Amino acid sequence: MADGIRCSAAVLLLLSPGVFHADRQFVTHYELKPAIDSGKAVVCVKHHSFGNEVYQDKCHQLGSGERVHIRETCLDGQVTAKFQPYARAIINRGVVPWGVG
Repeated sequence: MADGIRCSAAVLLLLSPGVFHADRQFVTHYELKPAIDSGKAVVCVKHHSFGNEVYQDKCHQLGSGERVHIRETCLDGQVTAKFQPYARAIINRGVVPWGVG
C-alpha cells in the first residue's frame, strides 16, 4: 500500500460512517496521513446509500478561528487525537457524491 500511495497522484477515499475510527489506523495513519503529508490529493467519495445524517451532525465546540466540522472527526476515542486535524481537513475540502439517490 505504501508503494501505491508513493507512486500515485491522488488517493480515492470512499467515505462511510466510522472510516476515521481509532481502530481503523491502517486507513488513517498508514494510508491517509502519509498521503497528505507527501502532498497527495485526497478525493472523498460518498455513496448515496450512506445517507447524510453523519455529515449533518456538526461540532461547534472549536476554539476561535477553527471551522465547524462533522462531529465524527473530533470524538476522542473514536478518532485518534493525532488524526483529528487530518480528518477535519479531508471532510472540509469537499465530498463528491456517487451513485443514484
